[in-house]
Amino acid sequence: MRWDDLLKSDDLIRKDIWNEFKKKHRDVAEYWEDEEGCHEDVTCEFVNLGWCNYMNLPCGVNPYLTPRTGMLGMACMGNRPVQQLKIDFTNKV
Repeated sequence: MRWDDLLKSDDLIRKDIWNEFKKKHRDVAEYWEDEEGCHEDVTCEFVNLGWCNYMNLPCGVNPYLTPRTGMLGMACMGNRPVQQLKIDFTNKV
């Protein structure tokens, strides 16, 4: 799978493409489904088992950075709506 295949596909079939990739490359898929950035200081309401329902991408696949640099990022970085944010102050030191 190339990133363009995933990113340029219709939202309705994008998850199907990703699930097919996961069947063949589970260890690689786990890397790109990293939710750490989605839960660090903010609890994201769109995250579901490594999938960003807001962008319809794996959580770690940034649509701009990942295909250009191969970097792990956040799917919604730069696109997240303000109303999505739920700040969690309970874990502050």
